[in-house]
Amino acid sequence: MVAAAARAARSRDAACAALIDRVDRWAATELAEGRAGVLHTESLGQLIDRMVAVWMRGQLLADAHLDARDPQVRIASAQLGELGRAYDDLVTDLRLGRRRLPTLQTPTGPAGMA
Repeated sequence: MVAAAARAARSRDAACAALIDRVDRWAATELAEGRAGVLHTESLGQLIDRMVAVWMRGQLLADAHLDARDPQVRIASAQLGELGRAYDDLVTDLRLGRRRLPTLQTPTGPAGMA
């Protein structure tokens, strides 16, 4: 049972890594990057991955029927709002050439997996 759970987790992680890689490849071709822009610390795919994790935590809290005033719910909601604004700001800055994405990402898709 534990081995099956570990395999499922690895499979899920691999699928997630492949999606992050696809987002990053898309962003590299679709979002104009000014070489003079300030380097952003993470890729667009990594930022979206963090947004998904926070959203999922919020969904689990909602499924637990916690009150909206519960500190955990408020924190998850605030974090999702901050990440949403960070995403919007990053995309705007990329389009205007004020920021650039890292060019040397760790390969996460199927070709980069051992």
